[in-house]
Amino acid sequence: KNDVAKDIGLLQSIDPQSTDGPYVELANNEPDIGDRIVVIGAPLGDSLTVTMWTISNFIVLKNREMYRIDVSIIWGNSGGGVFVNGKLVGVVSSMYIIGGLIIVPGGGFCVGLKEIKKFL
Repeated sequence: KNDVAKDIGLLQSIDPQSTDGPYVELANNEPDIGDRIVVIGAPLGDSLTVTMWTISNFIVLKNREMYRIDVSIIWGNSGGGVFVNGKLVGVVSSMYIIGGLIIVPGGGFCVGLKEIKKFL
């Protein structure tokens, strides 16, 4: 199952009965502005990277509830997980771009927990 507009995909294990593989736990509650986050991604097709910063705001963008995050987002980060205290609170969706040309450093957006739960 996938949603290209939200950069969310759900994968099924080859062995759906197995419970000893890695998994991501969803947070119970939406994060707060100022919460420290960890973002995992693969910018520019590089190997996995881990970046830390904060959630700076909650917005509605293109009819989606999203978080504005202070992590630098570039091509390849989309679809990466956003974590607070080790639990998933969002999925990186887009960069902050002005006029289609200028990428704003430290500006990105992620689909929030509410949107993830709707998708699931």
